[in-house]
Amino acid sequence: NYEGAAPVEVEKMVTEPLEKMVSTVNNIEEVNSVSSDGSSFITVSFDWGTDMDEAANDVREKISLVKGALPEGADDPLTFKFDPSLMPLMVLSLSGDQDLVQLRHLADEDIRYELEQLEGVASVEVAGGKEREIQVQVDRSRLASVGLPLTQLAGTLRAENLNLPGGYLESGEKEFFVRTMGEFTEVSQIEKVVIATKGGVPIYLGDVAQVKDTFKERRSEVRINGKQGIILVVRKQSGTNTVRVADGVHEKLTQIEKDLPQDVEVGTVFDTSS
Repeated sequence: NYEGAAPVEVEKMVTEPLEKMVSTVNNIEEVNSVSSDGSSFITVSFDWGTDMDEAANDVREKISLVKGALPEGADDPLTFKFDPSLMPLMVLSLSGDQDLVQLRHLADEDIRYELEQLEGVASVEVAGGKEREIQVQVDRSRLASVGLPLTQLAGTLRAENLNLPGGYLESGEKEFFVRTMGEFTEVSQIEKVVIATKGGVPIYLGDVAQVKDTFKERRSEVRINGKQGIILVVRKQSGTNTVRVADGVHEKLTQIEKDLPQDVEVGTVFDTSS
């Protein structure tokens, strides 16, 4: 990733150097790439019969030679082998007259959780709807007056938002595990975090920033039969039986649907087992 860069810049400064270096690996059949806003994706196809473990190591070695030439701010390239088993087992849809926040909550907290407990299911990814996000909007001039760098402010917030182990407490024959609870549960707690002191007076986050309980920016939209909805991508574990896992998912969905609001429907967009 190269956040903030336009596709042309990504192609010239990231994709092209990587492509040129990767193309020198032996037994390559084809190299394809896609440069988009802030990201570069390169696919390398090898001749049939190539040792993929060796090929992957060769690609990583070539990439390591060019990493230093990538622009400052670009993430280190990630290399992984494509496994056909990582293709989705099925794609499900969730739609209804519910608010997008409620639909997303149903998908995340109920359906995904239930499906991921099934034998053979590796993961369930959710797309669409509205995701809650706590935003800290910093007033840079106020922060500058405190003399606190933005990176230090972010570090302070991370350190405050933690539950930490506190050891053990023995009582007779019983032993209790002690934890210090520090994770934020309300926006007001975030605003009251002490970020610095000036002349012995504490300076709170709320003095230099606004904390908002809102939603993540939506960069895409899911529509099901013309209505906004949710998509759930179900992936199975490698080596498991496709039909058996799919049957288990459909059986569980039948149970889940009984507990959903009457106006909410779960549909199947596609199913590789059928």
